[in-house]
Amino acid sequence: MGQSCSNAEVIESRKISKLLIKERDTNHQLKLLLLGAGLAGKSTIFKQVAILYSKGFDEKARENYVPAITGNVIEIIKTLIFEAQKREQELSPQGSEKSSELMKLGLDDPLTPAIGEAINFLWQKEKAIKEAYESRSSFVLGDNASYFLENILRICTPGYLPTEQDVLRVRVRTSSIVEMPFSLNGFDFLILDVGGQRGERRKWI
Repeated sequence: MGQSCSNAEVIESRKISKLLIKERDTNHQLKLLLLGAGLAGKSTIFKQVAILYSKGFDEKARENYVPAITGNVIEIIKTLIFEAQKREQELSPQGSEKSSELMKLGLDDPLTPAIGEAINFLWQKEKAIKEAYESRSSFVLGDNASYFLENILRICTPGYLPTEQDVLRVRVRTSSIVEMPFSLNGFDFLILDVGGQRGERRKWI
C-alpha cells in the first residue's frame, strides 16, 4: 500500500513538473494566490517568500512596520491586563500602578523606554499576567505575544529598527490585494496576498 501511494505521488509530481515546464516555455508567469480566513497566516507566508526569494525588506521597508509593531505590542499587553483583572488575579501594588498607566495607551501611542520597562516588569514579575497568558486559549491573543514581550526592551529603545524576524511576527490586516513577482528555479512567479476578513472575500474572485 505504501509503495503504491509513493508511486502515485511520483507520477503526480512528474505531471506537475511537465506542466510547469510547459508554462515556462510559453513565457507564462505562474500566479500563486494566497487564500484563507483572517489570521490564517497568508501574510506571513508572503513575507517569508519576500525574504527567501525576492528582495526581502530593506531598512526603509522595515521602518514602515514600526507603527504596526507598536499597535501589536500595546494590544497584547492591554489584553493580558484586562484578562488578569477579569479573572480577579491579584497584581502587586507596583504592578497595579503600571497596569493602570498602560491601559491608558492608545494603539498609536509611541513606545518609550519607560513604557518598555513597565511592560517588561509585568511580563517578567507579575504572576497574574503569566497566568492570564497561560489561559490564552480562552480569549483572543496573537501568537506573536510572547515573542514581542520577550523583546520589549529592544523594541522600546530610541531609534528602534525592526529586524526581519520582527516583520515576520507582526500582525497587519491585509485590506487590499498585494502582489510580488519572484523567480525560482528558472520559473517566474507572481504571488498575491488578499484580505481574509469577510469584507475582503469578494476580491478573491
